Amino acid sequence: MAQISIYLKDGSQRALEQGATAFDLAKDISGRLAKEAMVAEVNGKVVDLSHVLADGDNVNIYKFED
Repeated sequence: MAQISIYLKDGSQRALEQGATAFDLAKDISGRLAKEAMVAEVNGKVVDLSHVLADGDNVNIYKFED
């Protein structure tokens, strides 16, 4: 399956499988983040964690404490 590039707020980049969700990204970053994640911000828009990511998206994952 094809890979997509996702950019994080710290300037780092992650490669994920096409069709990956914001939750998949959180799991890829860390299991703890996946457990604590509440929503994601994708290209400036707040979305739920089931949002399917696209190549080149800028993403920030928010936890309940944020």
